[in-house]
Amino acid sequence: MTGPAHLEEHKSVKLSTHAVFFIGTPHQGAEGVDLAQILTKVLSLFSNTNDTPLQDLKRNSDRLVDLQRQYNAISHEFKTVFYYETRPMSIPLRGRLLNPTQVVPEFSAVVFGAANAEAIPLDADHSTMVKFTGPKDDNFLNVATMLHLYCTEATARIIRNWENWSSIREHHIQHESSSNIGQIPKEFKTGVTFKNIWNRHFTGRNQTLESMDHLLRREPDQLETRVAVIYGPGGIGKTQLALEYVRRQQQHYGSVFWIDAHRPDTFKTSVKECVNHILSHYKVRGITDSPRFGFLKEYMDLGRAKEAFLAWLAYEENKSWLLIIDNLDDPESVSLKEILPSTIWGSVLVTSRRSDLAVSWNSIEVPLMNHDESFGLLMRSSNSYPETGTEEHRSAEAIIQRLAHLPLAISQAGAYIAMHHSRIPFKTYLDLYEKYPRDILSRRARMVDWDMKDDTVLTTWEISFAAVQKKMPEAATMLLISGNLAPQRISHELFAYGGFFSGKLNPSIT
Repeated sequence: MTGPAHLEEHKSVKLSTHAVFFIGTPHQGAEGVDLAQILTKVLSLFSNTNDTPLQDLKRNSDRLVDLQRQYNAISHEFKTVFYYETRPMSIPLRGRLLNPTQVVPEFSAVVFGAANAEAIPLDADHSTMVKFTGPKDDNFLNVATMLHLYCTEATARIIRNWENWSSIREHHIQHESSSNIGQIPKEFKTGVTFKNIWNRHFTGRNQTLESMDHLLRREPDQLETRVAVIYGPGGIGKTQLALEYVRRQQQHYGSVFWIDAHRPDTFKTSVKECVNHILSHYKVRGITDSPRFGFLKEYMDLGRAKEAFLAWLAYEENKSWLLIIDNLDDPESVSLKEILPSTIWGSVLVTSRRSDLAVSWNSIEVPLMNHDESFGLLMRSSNSYPETGTEEHRSAEAIIQRLAHLPLAISQAGAYIAMHHSRIPFKTYLDLYEKYPRDILSRRARMVDWDMKDDTVLTTWEISFAAVQKKMPEAATMLLISGNLAPQRISHELFAYGGFFSGKLNPSIT
């Protein structure tokens, strides 16, 4: 969903769909028997079969769980009917009949948690659910009645969908002029509200940045805030992309906010910091007599920072803000919908490792860097430029291959090379990487598929950390302690006066 044509296509399908019928669909696989084996056996009676694509249909497969989660996210947009079998069926397998069983029982045929849904039984086994004896067949009448009902409703509903869409477009056009940043009242021009250090080594990604800008500043396609999700595995550069987008496009926004959503506590802290920054802005501008300042202060004193923040974003004069929600990797603990204001103005950029967020929101999968981008990043971050055709050049090529073109891993490697002067820096680092003990990685359990790239990044961190331990043990201790803290605002005083060290810290550390 990254390009205008792709978005237009999906929007048209959505607006033109009223109801979805599932008849014996195995949303959770089969009960008591391997569904892939059953389907392969049944289909083999008619043609040659390949069971490789059917492996996803095994009971409780990751793919099925992912599909259910994705459908639940959009189910409120449609009516859904789930038909399920009620009779068992005997399946021929390896020359014998298996005990009769319901191939797709009710629990599998119905997506648990789907909105606007109805589950209807059919007096049939799996093979006869859509095989009717005639127009008076009870199962046929059941299905035909529901089809007639929803077809009757569909025309008016679809016309209404498109009329609503046209109304939203017209409303947006009418208010477009008031969204001009030059016409926004000064109380809503807080600027970039978070401390940031622009990455001077940022390389490439122009197409992705253009796609992000298209999604964040497009005309809204429904009565809600414009939201764009960029997703991909750890180390692929999502946070840096968000920062680079702000650096390039901040002139289009009156305010830019940043929320760290990787844990509920960092989420709450970030929201409070956003409101505190707004309050400071009112004080610096000398507009504390505004009733909005009083409202924000009162709600902060009551511990209701999130409500205060959402209310401030929703003011009609406040049309040009950007909210970045970084590291939303656990939407079950930190809900995106809880922080979205009910407006058609403003923009929200989300970074996440979770591909399932792409179902509910316009999204961009962050691609790996290409060869030239990866090589250029390694050169700039290491401040070394080997001649083409040399052993050093070949070693640099090998490094970006070993690091799977992941920006974070390449930047870590480049920083290490820059810090450790060597006559053959790339060859030295490559040898170190190849020899580094892999048992460190084996101790770290891989929890989920969307986190699968982290091992490469972890290796570069371990190499750098080993060097720090050898050269500055106290600095290594500081890093270990800091690893248990939220990364923002780790104060110098914590280590200088916190009693963590018996002796005086090396001045080079502080």
